[in-house]
Amino acid sequence: MEPGRIWTPDSFVSFEIYDPTGKVAYSLNKEGKEIEDDVDIDTELAVYPGEWRYVISFAYTTNGTDPSDMKIALKYKTVYEDDIKWLVDNKLNKVN
Repeated sequence: MEPGRIWTPDSFVSFEIYDPTGKVAYSLNKEGKEIEDDVDIDTELAVYPGEWRYVISFAYTTNGTDPSDMKIALKYKTVYEDDIKWLVDNKLNKVN
């Protein structure tokens, strides 16, 4: 646990990934003192075309002076040409 962080019993971190049909494809929930442990997850999901969403919810308390942070990252293991084309056609070309 880093100095300055106070993980109260009602602290929590919740992370869900939803597939294009709206079903939960992955979920992580940590509460209270469980948050003190660094969590490095190496999970692979079989993805298919469509829009995937993620939701992050959290609540925790710090001492108000020391910085606190949370890092969450998603990445493609392998990005294929079809993936790039889909992202360009469905996201980049629709940016206002």
